[in-house]
Amino acid sequence: MNFFVQRDRNKQTKHAKTNNRKQGLWQKTLCLLLCIALFGTNIGGISTIAAAAEDTANVLADTENVEKIPEDAAPPDNDIIGWTWTDEKGILHENEGEWYLTLPDMELQDVTEEQLPEMLPKEISVTMTDGTTETLPITWDMSALQEISAANEVCPLTANLPEGYTFQEGTAQPRVVFVQQESKPSDNDIAAWEWVDEEEFLTEYEGEWYLSLPGATAEDLTEELLNGMLPQALAVTLGDGTTETLPVTWDMSVLWETSATNGLYRLNAALPDEYRLKDGVKAPYVLLEYGGAEVYAIFPGNRELLTEDELNQELAKHQVHGITPAGTTINLFDYVADNDGAIAKDLTTKSTGGIYNNYSVAKSDEWNKGINKNRLLIFGDSIIGAGYWNNGAGAGRKWARENTNTKGIVEPVLVDGYPNINIEDDNAKKPIANAENYKESELPFCLGWAADENQKLDNLSAAPALSEKVIDNNKRHYGTTGTSLDYLFNPTINLGDNVKRSYKNVTGLFQVDEDGYYYYDARKNFAEFQKSTDDA
Repeated sequence: MNFFVQRDRNKQTKHAKTNNRKQGLWQKTLCLLLCIALFGTNIGGISTIAAAAEDTANVLADTENVEKIPEDAAPPDNDIIGWTWTDEKGILHENEGEWYLTLPDMELQDVTEEQLPEMLPKEISVTMTDGTTETLPITWDMSALQEISAANEVCPLTANLPEGYTFQEGTAQPRVVFVQQESKPSDNDIAAWEWVDEEEFLTEYEGEWYLSLPGATAEDLTEELLNGMLPQALAVTLGDGTTETLPVTWDMSVLWETSATNGLYRLNAALPDEYRLKDGVKAPYVLLEYGGAEVYAIFPGNRELLTEDELNQELAKHQVHGITPAGTTINLFDYVADNDGAIAKDLTTKSTGGIYNNYSVAKSDEWNKGINKNRLLIFGDSIIGAGYWNNGAGAGRKWARENTNTKGIVEPVLVDGYPNINIEDDNAKKPIANAENYKESELPFCLGWAADENQKLDNLSAAPALSEKVIDNNKRHYGTTGTSLDYLFNPTINLGDNVKRSYKNVTGLFQVDEDGYYYYDARKNFAEFQKSTDDA
């Protein structure tokens, strides 16, 4: 089938009209001469012949005055001699002069006329015969869709111009061939993903991820606040089995453009352009809930709005009266590193980017301060370059659920009443257990930089418990006494309030289990320290 329709026939039409007019005049002249010959034969009238000859001359003169259009005459100024698509979405691709729209794994007969206009260009840029350029709106002839069957693999769609515009002869009319094509696995196809949620702000429930801000108002929800709480990267497994950490960007327009659905706002995470999710892989998004003093009894499952009295009754079910074991003194300590945890959300300042797979990490310049200064045990989140004992297992990671990160970190016997870090027999250099059985995204956070903050390990199983930098710093400043944790737990060791705050004889923290053991479980109860003037 010829899908290219040449619409302009103006020049040919004008030539045809001129030729037809000439042909008619010559027919008249021939007829007149014939009449003259017959008339002269019958009556021999000289004057009549002369009059007829004069008429013939006039006819011939009229023939010569007919407008003549040269063969190379210029086309009208509204003829189009060239065009290009205005394809802002960039979804068309060209091959040997033909333009294609390909939708992998989509059956042609299932495509509707409502779907296609959103995918196709709405304008073309044209060049006219006088050299000027214009941008013209176009409409699409979708009639070919009506003839599509399951056997078809292509469907031509023709673009129509506004009235009054035509193509110069030889200029192809714009069209797009809509093609059904099976998708091929790509190295950038994402087969699985996990959030890189270092702060663990998200909560998972029945396959959905939630960010709950019950005390926030609409005015509080700035992009800066939300980006500080939402994951900024995904740990992905690609189609070829390799793993990567990809940055994501968040679309927060829904917060200001639409209302909540069932009290929830869906925030979608966008991947880099060159990556896509394989069929059946769930798109990354988070359900955001916020509200003034509204509290729900069950989160994030079935929701029931509580009044203040109902809230107090519900909280009372979980309140317990703690006890203090007889003959026992409990001291409470608050530590400060680069930041004060009573003010900032973390003890260390973090940097983003570089070689760390877009993680926010704390390097030695940030973590080797305050209570951490030249010590073996480092406080803070997202620590790198200090060994996997200081990485933190990451409660949400598969390795941490199935292994123990800090087993054997202290010696079994107290020294002078305080625990000691166990660095004997190369215990601090032993590699992490079972790492070979897990993907990088399932292992403790940034394990590849446990040994050296500037060089990622080729073999993650070689990550040491403590890095050489941490061990060397400690020995250089404290010699053989640097392994004791008395600086943490001895209230008489005063490091200054900007490093350590001590509170003596704190009561009411523990409970007793069914076997008679004292315990405190932060997963079951929230404990709040009530400071009094007698605490110091």
